[in-house]
Amino acid sequence: MSSPPPSSSFAKRCSIFNGDNLRPLFKFSQLTQLHFEVVCTMTLTDKLVIDLGRALPCLEDLMLNGLYGCQTRSSVTFYGLFWLLALCPRLYEFGLAFDAEDLSAVNPTSDVPPEKRAPIPPPHDTSVLFVGDSRIRYPRKVATLLKDVFPRLSSIACWKESPDLPFDRDRAEEADLHRWRWKRVEEYMK
Repeated sequence: MSSPPPSSSFAKRCSIFNGDNLRPLFKFSQLTQLHFEVVCTMTLTDKLVIDLGRALPCLEDLMLNGLYGCQTRSSVTFYGLFWLLALCPRLYEFGLAFDAEDLSAVNPTSDVPPEKRAPIPPPHDTSVLFVGDSRIRYPRKVATLLKDVFPRLSSIACWKESPDLPFDRDRAEEADLHRWRWKRVEEYMK
């Protein structure tokens, strides 16, 4: 007879993991650690990660598919990311795939109304940032945005291939491009 998985792990078998899977945990307001690494499509939104931050402000360690990503374009933007970081100031281990191509909520010259602008979160003690399959277009701009939020950042982990979900040729090419861009962010932040 095999032993059960550790109580700190949760195996989710599904084709899509979304907010409905997370919301029941929102009642545990003193939760300090939350890890979900699932090999399926994970659909998260700005609203969901902001709600998560409001419900779980004591989080210190959060991984939401930070290793392998969402398997689709993330709907979390800098708006949701920065709100989450502002609402959870003690986060030091952090992983979340987000859309680093959409800079509208953090661009002072954009036409985004003030209520749709992201707050500037306090500095976090994170040394490794896990961004999954986050897409990025402007490494220098992203590095500038992240430098004050993660002043101790030494590396960014991204676009890992899961043995359970290998990359096809198109996804491998996309991964190479975005890995290179995230590596540039690391270089610019030093």
